[in-house]
Amino acid sequence: MRAGENNSATKSDIRYNQLVEILGKDLALFCMCAVTNVAYDPEIEHVSFEDYKEQSKGKRFKDGVLEVKTEPVDGVKMKEVWRKKWGIGNEEKPYTVEDYQALDETFETYASRLKRAGGMDALQEDTLRVCSRMRLEADKALAKGGKDNIGIASTLNKLIQDNLSSEQLRKKDAKPIETARIDGIVDAITKKYGVSIEMTREEAVEVCSRWLMSHKYPMTMDAAEHVLLSIINCTRGNNDLPEFAELPEEYKFADAMKYEFASSPNDDEKEAYKYLGIHRNDVNIFNDI
Repeated sequence: MRAGENNSATKSDIRYNQLVEILGKDLALFCMCAVTNVAYDPEIEHVSFEDYKEQSKGKRFKDGVLEVKTEPVDGVKMKEVWRKKWGIGNEEKPYTVEDYQALDETFETYASRLKRAGGMDALQEDTLRVCSRMRLEADKALAKGGKDNIGIASTLNKLIQDNLSSEQLRKKDAKPIETARIDGIVDAITKKYGVSIEMTREEAVEVCSRWLMSHKYPMTMDAAEHVLLSIINCTRGNNDLPEFAELPEEYKFADAMKYEFASSPNDDEKEAYKYLGIHRNDVNIFNDI
């Protein structure tokens, strides 16, 4: 195992593996390098994207190969991708190209609401793929016509609904979003903070302050500034501008905002600082390090 590899896949590795299935290894690597500002080098042998980044030695995208060396996904490669996602179907009557296309379209329809809501977990994805396979068979049965085939389609449709219901994936399973009304907001503020619509400016400031104090970011303000510095430097690097050694004063958070952040770093933040080899800008605040 090379340095930088973990037993569990990182988010970037998961995303990379998903792209490999769709685009092939070379094009997937090129895309990942482009969006993460890592130099693309098709000659580097790697077992994961994190392993690849470790070997790229911190080079930026513009320092690598800027033309992807690969061929588009042809019909043969596409069938390999489909077989991996859907299997071959019935051994006596394996899936055709049209079947695979129908499965993809049905899955996208079933998954659209989850994708808009932020994505799906592995169990939800498996359930939707099972339902997509049954939908394909139900459509084939309906196309044949006849009482028996209509009965098969009806049974499959019930199985689809049962599977969707088990994971609460039907439209009627979605929780309704209550319409926000101004009187409801006023009532909520009155109950929570004991003020009315006639509150004074001082009372409004106090309510805002209490809300901010109770809704802190999990990271320290110093960590947030390091994140901001990385974003700015990535943008400057992509535009062939020199990077900042430290965050300019005009980009720093005001002292009054420090109460919106954690007063001390948690274990994850400490580990990130240690792994990245960076130092805190104001060590006096963090005496426990």
